[in-house]
Amino acid sequence: MVKQAGMLAICLFVHVFVLNFVVVNGGSFYFYVEENTTVKAILTYLAIAVSASLMFVVNIRIREALKRKSYFLSDRVWFFMAIAMMAALGVLLLP
Repeated sequence: MVKQAGMLAICLFVHVFVLNFVVVNGGSFYFYVEENTTVKAILTYLAIAVSASLMFVVNIRIREALKRKSYFLSDRVWFFMAIAMMAALGVLLLP
């Protein structure tokens, strides 16, 4: 599972980097090299990739625990996880 999470983080980092690096507008390409190679931009891309990978790992662990029926999760847990994800996104979107 750690290998899958690492691969997911790498794929997400490359995906976000390329999507922000190349912009197609009106049939022409724009490359934003200077804006996307700053330390702040790269750290933001890494934070997005790592947070999504951590949510993947948490989701897999919860699924495995539910399959084993080792503990019961109420509906409130999913609500709190959604709130936690929105809070993580809010932190990432702050300047």
